[in-house]
This record gives sequence, structure tokens and C-alpha cells, in this order.
Amino acid sequence: MKACYDGNKTIYVLGKSVPTIFDPYHHNDLIQIDIDTLEVTKVGQPNFYNDNYPVELHYFNTQIFAVIPKHTHLWTINPFNAYASQSFSLAARINAADPSCHDGKGRLYFYSGSVLFELNLTTVISQKVGGEHNPPKLDTMLYFSPDNVALVDGKWYRIEDNYYGSCLVTKHQ
Repeated sequence: MKACYDGNKTIYVLGKSVPTIFDPYHHNDLIQIDIDTLEVTKVGQPNFYNDNYPVELHYFNTQIFAVIPKHTHLWTINPFNAYASQSFSLAARINAADPSCHDGKGRLYFYSGSVLFELNLTTVISQKVGGEHNPPKLDTMLYFSPDNVALVDGKWYRIEDNYYGSCLVTKHQ
């Protein structure tokens, strides 16, 4: 299962329900959860090329962006009807299998372990913004799963003993 948050009041979850998990003919369901009412609504079943499955979901500007490994395109999922389509090409230097995260402001970051690439979802421009030895100082915290590393205030931090793919990072004053 993969999920993303719209920054307002909706969480979108993509995955199979337990009764259909072993059914090869059942595609993944996109559901939305209203965090105020806890109402769960099935939106639909997005279809991806060759039944590939996204490794990351990112919400921006009323769209869900899906990162699919071994694909040269970013996919867009309409959160109102679950229609999925290839949205635009990824630069050759960006590997969709690398961990990615969204800063909430329209920029995706892909971490290759030694290089950090930024992809601007508004301008569709990608650029190298730093790496392992020269991390950029951004105005937000980035967390990369499954590598378990976080970029905070221009420094890389390894998150130890995190086997579940998410974490809470707080800043102590």
C-alpha cells in the first residue's frame, strides 16, 4: 500500500484490500479518507502500464503523482475518478527506482545515495541540487525511505532502527 496526503483533509491510499490481495485480476483500489469525518470512499481503480505498481505517491496541485520503478515517465492519477496516465518524461539521470519525496511545494526529490535531484512539477525542470558530501540547505525536511536518511538544515541524518518506512523528526531547541 502507498499513501499521500493532500495537505488539507484527505488521505489517498492505493492498494489491494485483504480479500483481493492474491487475486491477480483485481487491480489496485484508490480510496480517499476524510480525516475530519473518517469517511472512506473508493474512488476507482487506476491502471498502470504492464500492471506495474507505484513505489511512491505524491500529491500536488489537485493531482496524485505516482513514481513507478523502471519507468521513464512520471504518472498522474486523477483523485476524483482514479484515471491514470503518463504525465511527463523523467530526465535520463533520474532513476524512478530511487527513493523520492515531495516538499509540499511542487518539488520532487530523488536520492540516489550519492546525488540528490530536484524535479519541479510546475516547470518540469530537473536539476542536480547536491549530494552526499554537499547537501543543499532547504526550507523543509526531506525523508527518504527505504534508505532511512533525512535531510535537515543542510545535513544528512541516518534514521536508525526504522523498519516501517516512516518517521517523525523533531527539532530540539
